[in-house]
Amino acid sequence: WYQRRVRGKFMPELIKIINLSPFLDRGLGFSIIGGKSEDVTQDPGIYIAKVLPGGAAEAEGVLDKGDRMLTINGSYVVNVSRKYAEGLLSNLDDQCVLRVAKPLSTCPI
Repeated sequence: WYQRRVRGKFMPELIKIINLSPFLDRGLGFSIIGGKSEDVTQDPGIYIAKVLPGGAAEAEGVLDKGDRMLTINGSYVVNVSRKYAEGLLSNLDDQCVLRVAKPLSTCPI
């Protein structure tokens, strides 16, 4: 785990590596929000917006709304546009390896 500073406060996060295999008809089963924009006051992180019913993410039970994405198949997605992250997610073979930061307050210890 590590702590990152957000608006002057430290937020402890647990870093997890997650392996997902997309379902043929439903994909990875999550949507994302955020990303770097021209609004410099906005947090530039890419976050899980929703875990979709019936998808790989729900079946594995490893992603939660609010998880912050750090890498997609080894490519960093910190301080990038949402369009860039969506491009990485749409160009997958048969496996997706995600590194995510989970707020420690949501993780069972």
